[in-house]
Formats: sequence, structure tokens, C-alpha cells
Amino acid sequence: ESSGVVVGSKPGTTRVYCKSDGKYYTCDVEVTLKLKSLKNKKLSILGDSISSLDMYVPGDYKAFYPYKDVWELKDTWWNMVCEATGMKLLKNCSWSTSKVTGDSTSLKNAYVATSYKRIADLSSKGVKPDIIIVYIGTNDFGRCAPLGEWIYDRYDLVDKSYVYNFDEAYALMLKKIKDTYPKAEVFCCTLMPICAYGVLPYTYVNKKGTSLEEYNYAIRNIARIYGYKVFDLYSCGFGTDNFSKYMADGKAHPNKAAMKIIRSKVLK
Repeated sequence: ESSGVVVGSKPGTTRVYCKSDGKYYTCDVEVTLKLKSLKNKKLSILGDSISSLDMYVPGDYKAFYPYKDVWELKDTWWNMVCEATGMKLLKNCSWSTSKVTGDSTSLKNAYVATSYKRIADLSSKGVKPDIIIVYIGTNDFGRCAPLGEWIYDRYDLVDKSYVYNFDEAYALMLKKIKDTYPKAEVFCCTLMPICAYGVLPYTYVNKKGTSLEEYNYAIRNIARIYGYKVFDLYSCGFGTDNFSKYMADGKAHPNKAAMKIIRSKVLK
């Protein structure tokens, strides 16, 4: 299936035999990920409710999961990625309902992703991550944070008691990550469609008239500026016609089947 992925110790082409819906398939696939290059690498996550799990986020964070069939560690997309690659979770800094925009100056509260506290939390007892996956921004879209007109090398990134524009906040967050963890390999995720609060029914446009794709364009562009790669989770295949199938709450939070699809997208 299009969501399939093969992880191997050697790159190249291999033949795969699959069973789906009672039928058998044969296909040649390209192996693009080397397990040995990721085994025992330390992974940290910067995210929101979609990546949260109680007991696996810092004690002062709020978690959305466990919920419905996403009940334990093995049900989460990020643990599935760790199991497939041999990476070890260092820190999961995912706070339910959190945003990129907001107070970027805080040293004590990590709710805002641009805060010094959230960035510092990505490390653990002096140990820094080798790989950081950034998957946040859904709540900014749903709560209609202005997209902004930040342009690299024209506008300085400055800490503020409230960073209003999404693009400026996202760029500031990545700058802090690069400054704090210069040796880390960083991946940014585009946002999946949601059906909740500030989003117009049956659309991917928030109530301020800004589309989800415009937010994702900003994520892709800013990640490119900082030299970071992008996982395109927008193309996972979730949408208004199948939210009831893939969203545990029917709106914005993936169920176990959707977590597996996210895992495959990340591994690709």
C-alpha cells in the first residue's frame, strides 16, 4: 500500500510480499533508511496533544493520551518509529493544547513552544538529543494565529512577551533549537487536517480565512531556511471523509490506525 515503508540495514531495492484485505501483493520497493545510522540515537519530540502520552511527558506538562485505543506506549507513532529504527527516546516535550505563538521569554513555563523552558526540556540531565522531531502548530491554526509576513534576513527574531505571528514564532523556535542543539538532526512536520474549534466545517480553512496549506507552506519554507528536513504529514490521507475512521475523537486526535500511518510517513 502507498503507506508502506521498508526499513533495512542496507539501501537499495528489495522485493516485498504483502497481504492486505485477504489479497497478496508483490512489489519492488526502495530501501532508503539505514537502521545502523539511527540505532541508539537519542530522540526528543517537541509537540502538542497528538504526540503526548501521560507518564512519558514531563510532570508539569498536560497530556491528551491515553484515549480510546491509543492507550499505551506501543500505540504512539513516535514509539513505533523508535521500535523500527532502534532510536531511544530521550525526552517527549509534548504539551496538550500548546502553541508555537505566545510568550517566548519564559524560563519556568514550557507551554509555549518558543519558550526557553520548552527548548531546554528537550535535553535530559545534561544529555542532548541526536535527533529532534518538531510536530506542533495545529493549535495555532485552529485558534487562528495570524500567519505573518516574516522574511529571513529582513526581520530580526526577537523574544517577546507574546509573539503573535505564526511564521515569526516558528522561525524563532527553530533558531533556538539550532542555537541550543547545533549538532542535532532536526525534522519538522507539516500539519494534518483537523475538524475542530476554529476550523470551518468540511474545509481546511480556519475562521480567519487562512488555509492549513498556508501554515504548512510556512513550516516548509522556514525549515528549509534552517537546513532542516520536513515530514509531510499533511499527505497522510486524513480528511473530512474519513475523520470518523482515523481520529479517535472524530476531530483532531489520531487513533491507533492513524498512528501507524504517521509512523510510516515519518519512516519514509
